[in-house]
Amino acid sequence: RTLRSDTGTARSLEYNAAKIEEAIRTATQLKKPFGLLGYSQGCANVLTAESLMFSGTPQQQQTLSSPTCGLVCRQLLFSAANGSMHGPASDTKVQRLIVMGEEFFKYQQGYCSRAFIATTLELLNGIMDSAPFHKFIGGAQSMLPDGCKVFWREAQHLPYVTTCVLRGVLEPHTTPESLEMITNVLTKQSGSPLHDSQVHVY
Repeated sequence: RTLRSDTGTARSLEYNAAKIEEAIRTATQLKKPFGLLGYSQGCANVLTAESLMFSGTPQQQQTLSSPTCGLVCRQLLFSAANGSMHGPASDTKVQRLIVMGEEFFKYQQGYCSRAFIATTLELLNGIMDSAPFHKFIGGAQSMLPDGCKVFWREAQHLPYVTTCVLRGVLEPHTTPESLEMITNVLTKQSGSPLHDSQVHVY
């Protein structure tokens, strides 16, 4: 039986780990051993869930390491647990965008009314103060090198659990049309075509 946890795209590892723990509690009610399956950023999510349970309350530890219905395997598909090139590349682009925006608005300031400028600033502040924006920024941290360092520094995992890792390289004849743009962007950003549209194989 497969149980899918209700994780969120670009949400923090802790938020998604809590959702995975809910699914684990449901799985243990079946009184059967369970495995964790993660895809891309989902790999970091399942590893975080395991780590938080392993270092959590005695009940969480028992749920995870029970000999009859505990964790028995991990399957990591195209893992982004070590981050992705998209993180540092986006970080650089955002910094450039902020500088470009400042230069553009500084020039336009003489042509706009005070009311328009105040409205624009209020709108930008509203966007950056919003909960969805902060959730997105929190989720994006795990794609950056600093976020990965924190993730692995705090990580604790069961030593006897079998782990299977699968990586891949997209080729022109096997790349789905929906991934062509993101694949080309990552190749251009990194200078290497050896990736699966998110993570490099090296």
